[in-house]
Amino acid sequence: VNGNDEFVVEGYDDGTFMPEKTINFAEAAKIVTLGFDLKPRKAKEGNEKWYARFVECANNLQILSPMSESELSEFATREQTALMIYNALKTTGNCEQPIQ
Repeated sequence: VNGNDEFVVEGYDDGTFMPEKTINFAEAAKIVTLGFDLKPRKAKEGNEKWYARFVECANNLQILSPMSESELSEFATREQTALMIYNALKTTGNCEQPIQ
């Protein structure tokens, strides 16, 4: 899967790919922002966290509520991830039905 010339799901720094692994909120923010082509800013040089720009984009578009560092590392449930996807659909104008 490719979005914005960046791989949306590309695995981990050690070269592993774990499709059965539960994702955390930071990972979900990356998947949703790139998957919906929401154009997060370019990565900054230096010691910025890998997920900062994706979380910033998701926060700015009200896809994800602001969270602390520890909250971002918590696992996102299916329900929470579905809500992020729903919020992204609203942002892109591709959702006509309210969530029930």
